[in-house]
Amino acid sequence: MPIPTSNAPEPKVDFNEAIGILWRRKVQIALITVIAACVAFLVAVTRTPSFEAEGRVLLEEGSAVGGILGDLSMLSSAPPATAELEVLQSRMIVDPVVAPQSESSLGLNLTLRVDDLDRYSPWKLVRRKLAGKTLDGALSGELALPIARQNSAPVTVTFHSSNSGVATSGKILRQQSKAFSLANSPLVEIADTKIRLFPEGDLTGRQFRLNVATRREAVERVLKELAVSETARGSGVLQITYKDTDPDRAAQVVNNLISSYAERSRERLALPAEKTVTYIEGQVERIQLELAEAEAELVAFQEEEKASVLSDTAQAIVGRMSEIDLEQAKLVMMAERQNQLAESLRKGSPVEEVGAAVELDPQTSSMLQELAGLIAQARALEEKHTEKWPPLIRLRGQIKKLRTNISNAVEARGVALKKQIVSLDRAISRWQGQLDALPAVERKLAKFQRKANAYEQIYTYLLGKEQEARIAAGAAVEAISIVDWAVPPLLRASPRLTLSSLAGILLGLFLGSFFALWRESSQKKIRSTAQMEAVTGLTQWASIPDFRHGANKIEAAKGKEHFLALLDAPDSRVAEAYRGLRANLTFAAKRNEIKSLAITSASQGEGKSTTIADLAISLANSGATVLLVDADLRRPSIHKLFSIQSNPGLVDAISGESPCEDLAQQVSSIPNLHILPSGKVDVGGINPGDLLAQEKMSEIADSLRGAYDYVFFDVPPVLAVADASSFLNRLDAILLLVRFNLSSESEVAGACHRLKLAGAKTLGAVLNGQKGGDEKDYYYEEGRSR
Repeated sequence: MPIPTSNAPEPKVDFNEAIGILWRRKVQIALITVIAACVAFLVAVTRTPSFEAEGRVLLEEGSAVGGILGDLSMLSSAPPATAELEVLQSRMIVDPVVAPQSESSLGLNLTLRVDDLDRYSPWKLVRRKLAGKTLDGALSGELALPIARQNSAPVTVTFHSSNSGVATSGKILRQQSKAFSLANSPLVEIADTKIRLFPEGDLTGRQFRLNVATRREAVERVLKELAVSETARGSGVLQITYKDTDPDRAAQVVNNLISSYAERSRERLALPAEKTVTYIEGQVERIQLELAEAEAELVAFQEEEKASVLSDTAQAIVGRMSEIDLEQAKLVMMAERQNQLAESLRKGSPVEEVGAAVELDPQTSSMLQELAGLIAQARALEEKHTEKWPPLIRLRGQIKKLRTNISNAVEARGVALKKQIVSLDRAISRWQGQLDALPAVERKLAKFQRKANAYEQIYTYLLGKEQEARIAAGAAVEAISIVDWAVPPLLRASPRLTLSSLAGILLGLFLGSFFALWRESSQKKIRSTAQMEAVTGLTQWASIPDFRHGANKIEAAKGKEHFLALLDAPDSRVAEAYRGLRANLTFAAKRNEIKSLAITSASQGEGKSTTIADLAISLANSGATVLLVDADLRRPSIHKLFSIQSNPGLVDAISGESPCEDLAQQVSSIPNLHILPSGKVDVGGINPGDLLAQEKMSEIADSLRGAYDYVFFDVPPVLAVADASSFLNRLDAILLLVRFNLSSESEVAGACHRLKLAGAKTLGAVLNGQKGGDEKDYYYEEGRSR
């Protein structure tokens, strides 16, 4: 007959049951946690450390342009720092720092990075600490030729002396090694890579890793490890951080990035003013020539006509017309720059060129600054994403729309300027009418005087504007200020041993808990009556509630190791469940003449001893005479439940030292209940299973049947030991006890199979420790209150 299997649906595991599972498997969880923590610690220790350097800059307020793109007005779609963050993380700022010094004064030659493998190696660091030694000397280098191939393998250099050693490149299975000597030449060539090495100090026994990269790869790496953020929204303070395996190099990169940003900022800020200076210089040269020509004409006329002074009326007219001419000249220049601005917008010129107009109205200036911010964001996105990335497409749409709005505003401004010029033309015509009323000679003199005065005022105006533009260009350096230069960090940023170990512990707890729950789930614990009956093929005789947890928890059992519901809580639901088991046994005994019975289980700790003790008490209370025999000779416990002496007992009866009638002890509080304890277990080294298998045991069982109504035997678990296998078939009935959510289907099925092989008469199963619902013991509470 095959072992029964369960087809019953398994109930869901609640929180308390999950906690119970984790507690039962706490040793496994602890072991997995310790292993995970140790692995995390070792990984963190053996990883190359990373150091993070930090610097800060302040975007100055009140300048014509804040930083590179300037302070956006209230109409801007983003705060000023947003555009600056994008600019600081752009290739435009990073590339000069990556470049060699021959190309850029800020260059750090980051296409070759030298990592000292001895300085931060944990094992070598420990040995140096124990020996009290310090690590001196350093190695620097440069690429003799730029790297053309991307993802080039690093080169490991090992010094056997101060100026010679071995260079190794490539993967483990395809490594190339080459000896080198720096005595004659600093050049080392390996795997198509040519590197110049410059050792400082004695590097004997030292090892270095040379990471080579193309210019683009070096820029991408810096951008990857670079982080820029605003310390607080609206503060204007930008924090620049960079991670590197060398703390000194990390600080150098941050400081040179700040310098590159400041230099580029000054250039961009000075550009509008410089363009203004260039424009004004051209106008000054033109006006200067025209002024000289007008003054020459005035002098020639005065000498020819012998007329040097105008009348007061003529002077007033000439003065007023000269003022109007100056205002008109200003408007004409502004109109010209508006036309240039419109043309630049139509051509899609860079925003810094577009924004170089002489005087812009606040709204147009604000929109230009907003346009600059959007363009900077688009450039940053273009470096990281494809042309079809939706946010980039939307951003370009915003840029196009904003350019159109600016063009419309410029055109409207141009129309307004033309109207003002026409208005001044009419004013000049009116004053010209008054001038025409003067005598001919005075009228001609006034004409030459007006022309000279007008050019002189325009010339003076342009000189003032030129000076203002030059001052603005010189003051561009004040747009940002350095708050903190970066310094080499003393502590590693990653990996952090404490955090790594903590992460390992948490991961271990998670994996251990997952493994424990998975194991429980895979073992299919018995968690319902239907499941138990399906696995055992036996009828359920009783379902005993869990009296230590859940809705049926009994307070009297708290902290009590040995608890018997029929003695300690006779009105409880648990006690009533034992009475139900008694009723089923009484009914079955009438049909099957049951006088001797044992309750066993698959494994230890399922509650068989407590169950058979409570069943014996229940039968004794009903008037039947009961003898409870402790036949679990390896782990006897019946005497502890009833607080009696364990010796002498069953072992003494089997050995023939005393008859059973003299060894049975009556329970004082229950007259009909007698206990035959186990006796002295260690009897000359005899195996407990051999004792129970002796013919004497059968004689004892037969003799006891006539002396009591029921004889109960507490026997060992059938899967744990084979002690009772040869004895169980001599009893009238066997009940199999199954512990709720503890006994697995395989264990229970194995126990059934073992009982069948032993020839035991297994009549039913008892589910012990079943979780109850939320219903209250109303009936029993009422009974106790009466």
